[in-house]
This record gives sequence, C-alpha cells and structure tokens, in this order.
Amino acid sequence: SGMGAYDRALESFQAAVALLNTATAPANAIESYANLGKVHRAVRDFNASLAAYQQAHERANALGDKAGIAKQLLNLGVIHSDLGQYEEAQQVYEEATTLAEELQDDDLRARALYSLGKVYRETSQYELALEVLQEALAIQQRRGDQVAEAAILNNLEHDHADIYPDVASIQKQFHLLLRTVPGNGRLLVNADEPHLDEVLRLGCW
Repeated sequence: SGMGAYDRALESFQAAVALLNTATAPANAIESYANLGKVHRAVRDFNASLAAYQQAHERANALGDKAGIAKQLLNLGVIHSDLGQYEEAQQVYEEATTLAEELQDDDLRARALYSLGKVYRETSQYELALEVLQEALAIQQRRGDQVAEAAILNNLEHDHADIYPDVASIQKQFHLLLRTVPGNGRLLVNADEPHLDEVLRLGCW
C-alpha cells in the first residue's frame, strides 16, 4: 500500500541518519535528514518533518555550506507555512533570499522570492507580494524558465472592517493580487459576483 511504502522509506532514511551520525559524512547526513523531512511531510507529520529539516539546516550551518543552508531554509519555510506559522516562514524565506543574493545564485533566489511572495500573499501583504513575485518572474524569464500560476476568485464582500474601510479598498488589494499572476497564468473567476467584475475592470496583466 502507499502507507507501507512511506513506512519503508522512513525506516530506510532513519537507518541512514543513524549510520551517518556515527560516521564522518556530514554532507550525506544533510541529504538524509532532508529526505526524512520530505517523507514525514508526505504523510502530513509536519512536526516531525520540521525537526528533520532543522537537523539538516544545523548540519549545513556547521559545514558553512551557504547553498545548503539556503536550501534547508526553503524546506523549513514550506513546513512553517504548512503549520500556518507564516511569521516564521517569512523569516526563513527572507534569510534564504539574502543568502541566494550573496551566492549570486539566480535559481535559488527566484525560488526564495517566489516562496516569500506566497507568504506575503497569504498574509494579505499584497504590495510586498507583488514586488517580490515580479522580481522572481523577471529572474525566471531571464533564465528562460516556464512560469505558470493560477488565481481563483470566488467571492468578494466587505470584511475585516478594522483594516479595510469599504469594499473598494478590498477590491484594490484583489487587484494587486491579480497583478502577481504572470501573463501565462490563469484566472478562475465567479462570473456571478459583481464586485469581482469591478476588480477585473481595474486590469490584470
């Protein structure tokens, strides 16, 4: 069964970690902990996944492997997001972005910026999301990468009155959200929602 395969994978990676912890192969230990984190996440054991990625990050840090540190920060960000810990996710993604800039690694930087943009979007920081997602898109286009993303808009009503004074202010934020979707992306919009019609009239590009 699928769960049986995951159980076997967990046993395999746990055995590899135990062996590598007694050997002089720290770089291999990083990969084994990262693989362990992936399997735990696949079975939605996010806390165990987080612990495994933290171990991988600590070992990369001990080696002074900046690229490895950045990759594990990205992994940590994914799990923090899974757990709804967006503040922690934002922090590690920002650290990963800084490291990628120092390394002049465009692929790593684009991945970090894209992940950071998703966190900004999840936390309604749409202007920041627009800024970093456009930067990531520019890097990917320069590299010739294919970028595809979709946004689904189902309804729009006045909510969070402590933040947004009226519907128009919410529509502006939705407009900024749409601008984070690249030109080859897709929009799925509820045609029966007049407030969303007004958002589309503001433009999407």
